[in-house]
Amino acid sequence: MNQVLIQLIYFVIYSVVFLVIGKLSFSESDSLSKFFVGERKNDEKRLFFTFVGTWVSAATILGFTGNVYHSGLSVIAS
Repeated sequence: MNQVLIQLIYFVIYSVVFLVIGKLSFSESDSLSKFFVGERKNDEKRLFFTFVGTWVSAATILGFTGNVYHSGLSVIAS
């Protein structure tokens, strides 16, 4: 099977899973505005991990490993 087709299939499955999770989560809320703000029930732990998940994105991970590959392990110490 073509490599691009396999990646496309994984992307579609990944997208559908997140759409289903979003739909199930939305059914617990009364309105769209409450859904987007989490019904104002977000504690510090959830906000912290949301920030970390946004800050440490795939671009950060891939960029760091690419930098280590290019410059060597000395990048970790700096």
